[in-house]
Amino acid sequence: MPVQDQTAIRSENLRDFISHRPGILIRRGIPIFFIILVSLGAATFFIQYPDIVKASAKITSINPPKQIIAKSGGRLVKLFKNDNQEVNQNEVIGYIESTASHDEVLKLSAILDTLQYFTEKNMLEQIPRFWQSSNQPFAHLGELQQSHQAFMQGYTSFKDYLNTGFYIAKKQML
Repeated sequence: MPVQDQTAIRSENLRDFISHRPGILIRRGIPIFFIILVSLGAATFFIQYPDIVKASAKITSINPPKQIIAKSGGRLVKLFKNDNQEVNQNEVIGYIESTASHDEVLKLSAILDTLQYFTEKNMLEQIPRFWQSSNQPFAHLGELQQSHQAFMQGYTSFKDYLNTGFYIAKKQML
């Protein structure tokens, strides 16, 4: 089989494509696009914009949700507030099931708050008189009974310390 000339095999369109030089946009387009992209990246480095925008805002709502977190888990026994009623801070809104008498726990809490006030105001000699006037057996404290017994042991030691007069003598010397 005779070998044909390679130029004779090519078509007219192929010869036009090979012999025609593309335009400048096609020849230099990729480098131009790269230069534009790099210049935009460099411009973003020099243009400053704030990371934090400070503004004042006031958020209002008809019924803003408030989360109520119980200090212990359990079944709700009694609820004192209904929906859409105002609740103040540190207000008792319900009782959770407990082995303790809720009334005794609240009375003990009020007494301990008063004792803390006497301690903060450095009126320690008032504590035994107040405790005797408000002394109750507190027999139904449930899971708080052990803590109460430890408190009573500490109170007895404190009362003995006050009865020796050492604290009062030191206070009078000062």
